[in-house]
Amino acid sequence: MDSTTLPACSTAGRMIQQASLPERLLPRLQTLRRLLLTAALLLPGAVQSADLRDPAATGPHEVALSLESWTDASRQRTLPLRIVRPRLAAPGSPTPVILFSHGLGGSREGGRAWGDHWASHGYLVIHLQHPGSDSAVWQGAGDRAAMMQGLRAAMSPQQFIARVADVGFVLDELARRAQSGDPVVGRADLSRIGMSGHSFGAITTQALAGERFGPTAGQLVDARIRAAIAFSPSGGRDTSVAGSSNRFADIRLPFLSLTGTLDTSVASKETAESRQWPFQRMPGPDKYLLVLDGADHATFGGQSELRTLRRSRPGNGDSDAADAAIRAVSLMFWNAHLSGDDRAREWLTGGAFVWRLGPSDRWHVKR
Repeated sequence: MDSTTLPACSTAGRMIQQASLPERLLPRLQTLRRLLLTAALLLPGAVQSADLRDPAATGPHEVALSLESWTDASRQRTLPLRIVRPRLAAPGSPTPVILFSHGLGGSREGGRAWGDHWASHGYLVIHLQHPGSDSAVWQGAGDRAAMMQGLRAAMSPQQFIARVADVGFVLDELARRAQSGDPVVGRADLSRIGMSGHSFGAITTQALAGERFGPTAGQLVDARIRAAIAFSPSGGRDTSVAGSSNRFADIRLPFLSLTGTLDTSVASKETAESRQWPFQRMPGPDKYLLVLDGADHATFGGQSELRTLRRSRPGNGDSDAADAAIRAVSLMFWNAHLSGDDRAREWLTGGAFVWRLGPSDRWHVKR
């Protein structure tokens, strides 16, 4: 196992960035930069796929949307769900499954931009809404102080355990419905399940992947999950505990962490630095970390209407560039670790997508 930090631009890209040329020529040079790097992907022995050339682009499948509510009778708890899936031509085609858990105060709309993208590339995506830590905890608050009080109260151990149980219930119910030929989830491939989430949903994801939480260590893992993505991961509010490598030592499955240099929290003590701790302390292989310069917490929520990021960088544009990088790297992670695509794994470990990153963005890999 080794850890590699890949540069945010290739030699060709650096040459173009550093050239002192008239401003009117810069758009043409940026186009040339992309053509050069795309051509490099087509050399003998390199990956060759339309997805590999631009995995940020919408996939070939039309996406179907279903809004449902599933009830866990044993807990008397009803979960609103947003389910997006590809319309596939082959009736029996099995579809890998990805679950998404929203952040504190969110809803089943959380991660919508990412889920719709994944579904267009052939994945069945289920967005969970967790009662007790969803948008109901702040809606109707008279002022900001009341809203923050409601949000912080929802970050309780009880709500955390409820979220983990929600995921277990959805996977159980998914298996039952798939077996019965449900028209929405009947094609679910239960041997290829990915877990993801933003903020509080990232904490949920980390727990299910193997993070140790005191006396609950090892009790929250769900072995049905094969790979995971944490959008704005959590290093833990107790820095003395988070600094211990033992906390993340049991996360053995493939894991992608996505964060930014402005990715802080108003509801907890998380900092932009602490969000990188999980990757730093997880054992390899198949661990990845993308740090986007200038990206804040809302960047990773997957809801454009909640975005606060406003940035502009030479050659990368504004916040659309961050979205494109997130779509690309997350899709290729699922392709590599849920769909068994060796070309996608090479794309990730070789840094084939770094041309779309800014000079201060960072991509780390533990092989």
